[in-house]
Amino acid sequence: MKKDEISAGFDEKGNKIYSIFEFNLSSLPPYNDTMITKAYFELNSTKIYIKDDMRFHLEFIDEHFEKNYEAITNREVIQNIGYDISANELKNNQTQYFIFDSFSEIVLNEKLKDKANIAFVLKPTSALKTLKNKKVSWETKNISLSPKLIIEHIVKRRFPVEKVSNASLVVENGKIKLTWTNPKDFDFVGVKVIKNPFRKPLSSHDGQKLYAGVDEYTYDDFGATDISKYYAIFTYDNVPNYSEPIIIEYIAK
Repeated sequence: MKKDEISAGFDEKGNKIYSIFEFNLSSLPPYNDTMITKAYFELNSTKIYIKDDMRFHLEFIDEHFEKNYEAITNREVIQNIGYDISANELKNNQTQYFIFDSFSEIVLNEKLKDKANIAFVLKPTSALKTLKNKKVSWETKNISLSPKLIIEHIVKRRFPVEKVSNASLVVENGKIKLTWTNPKDFDFVGVKVIKNPFRKPLSSHDGQKLYAGVDEYTYDDFGATDISKYYAIFTYDNVPNYSEPIIIEYIAK
């Protein structure tokens, strides 16, 4: 094991040489208000003179591993990142980017929740049965060319605000009136009221929209009082995330 040195390939006995990268996500904003939208890994190779068929894969691995060769060879791979690259490609382009797919972005977002360390392995492969004493080195000393995990993120609330409280209904002047109390949440934007005569609304779109706004009451102006129905009251933020509904059942008399 060698620190602060990045190389991958095959040693004089034909054993694979791996490189390991670890990053910590603690400098990123809080998970509840942040969404990672794009991520990619940048590597810059040094000058190489390899003609053999050797390729490199970047693997997103489970960060819980012992730092020894046996543990690395038996690593748990979460996902391959981007496409593999060949030694020949590195001759023409020193800088290589490994782009996260949608699944890897989901895992990365989950890792952000715990502000955990994340780890990657650069693995060499070859179509040849035996390849010895061939390796590629990668920049570490030049900061502008050193390995980078680039993460793009936006401010986006992940979870809805609190539900309304004190929800109730009355019949007033032949109309059904619903009232409630809005939550005192800074990110509260409004309330949406849905009516469904057949079942309890399953979502904020499962029925007829009666109201959307910041008031704490609304009327069902055209709702027949002799027909039973369900009302659902959702809160929402500016994403919008919708809360679980408060369901009120009107029973015709």
